[in-house]
Amino acid sequence: DKYELIVVDNNSSDGTASWIKEQNDITGIYNQNEVSVSKGYNQGIQISKGKNILILSNETILTPNWLNNLDKALYSNENIGAVEPVTNNSKNSNHIKVEYSQLDHMIEFAKEYNKSNNNLWHNKIKLSGLCYLIKREVIDKIGALDEKLISGDYESYDISLRILLEGYEILLCKDTFIHEMISTTPEQDKESNIINTDNNLLKLNEKWGFNLTYDNPSRLSLIEKISEFKDRKLNILEVGCGSGETLLDIKNIYKNANLYGIEKNKSSSDIAKTFSNTICADIETLEMPYEKEFFDYIILDEVIECLNDPWSVVEKIKKYLKKSGYIIVVISNLMHVSILKNLINGSFTYENNGILSYEHLRFFTLQDTHELFADNKFRVTEFGARVINSSTDEDNFIEKLCMLTSNEYKTQYSAYQYIFKFSHIIPLDEFI
Repeated sequence: DKYELIVVDNNSSDGTASWIKEQNDITGIYNQNEVSVSKGYNQGIQISKGKNILILSNETILTPNWLNNLDKALYSNENIGAVEPVTNNSKNSNHIKVEYSQLDHMIEFAKEYNKSNNNLWHNKIKLSGLCYLIKREVIDKIGALDEKLISGDYESYDISLRILLEGYEILLCKDTFIHEMISTTPEQDKESNIINTDNNLLKLNEKWGFNLTYDNPSRLSLIEKISEFKDRKLNILEVGCGSGETLLDIKNIYKNANLYGIEKNKSSSDIAKTFSNTICADIETLEMPYEKEFFDYIILDEVIECLNDPWSVVEKIKKYLKKSGYIIVVISNLMHVSILKNLINGSFTYENNGILSYEHLRFFTLQDTHELFADNKFRVTEFGARVINSSTDEDNFIEKLCMLTSNEYKTQYSAYQYIFKFSHIIPLDEFI
């Protein structure tokens, strides 16, 4: 198929501009002064003529069949607005582990990997920004990249949300791989990039009205607690669903699941509404609009801590869980060593994120959480802990705490968060 190749040279000094000018099949844009990443992409979009637009970072090596695969996914449905491939060097959901260690083996890996398979197309909320193919009709409706975002981070997140709100879907094509090279950014530029990234995040939070980094990112360990046949029809509710990333990833696995959400932030709930039955409301004051014993799963991901009265909320949602249903809870652990170490030294300071987040109104230990649900006739069916890397000082402090208490508490001092799967305690007479 025909394509046009547009390269934006951002005032390079390594001879790239001269090389581009020698090529007959490349249209070059030559900036005399360096511009932002988003502005550079927009310059290319403005002069492009094709029905699709591919945004491609310069830190990539393309592979056999990559573009054909992406194009096939993009036009698999008129509702698809943008698609992206997986890669080897990403911190986002498009990351995969690869079976090669040298570039000369990469092409062979890609030939075997890049086989179109619509079962490997997953709906997503966020494009990573490394490489994505978008229909021109979408750009015509929502506009190009936001040039207020001056670095190469978060401009793809912003356009992703606009794509969703326009009624389109975004696909991550897990049947398509391209190679991402390790960044060669000079050390002196890395600090500036971090500052620009932080500034971009602040701008986006203000623009969209919610914290994009704290908006309940999809949690694999939580989704793994849902153990059902993949084709089973499920009713799943997430309380405090944010923009719905976890719900959407559940749908990628359980295609017949009916998704429901409750989210009190309107901007976040508007995103989740594009693919789920989400209502904008506060769970503590909401009159639940669902039938009793309706849900197979109810998810509370870092929600319990943010409630004025978590005891009443657990009692409320219990009525809407099927007798065979489960509640999945992710909750911060107040007994984590970092909290105890600071507390014993006179500090209990709230932070933007973490266990002492400004949004947290209540604090729980392992025993407190167990009692909260046991009081409402729930039992633990599965349990796990998230442990983060600790410093040598923290490890030593844990050993001293165990000497004062018991080695039985060692895990509780190390656990940053707990994840529970609760089920009803059903009286014997209900089986008869």
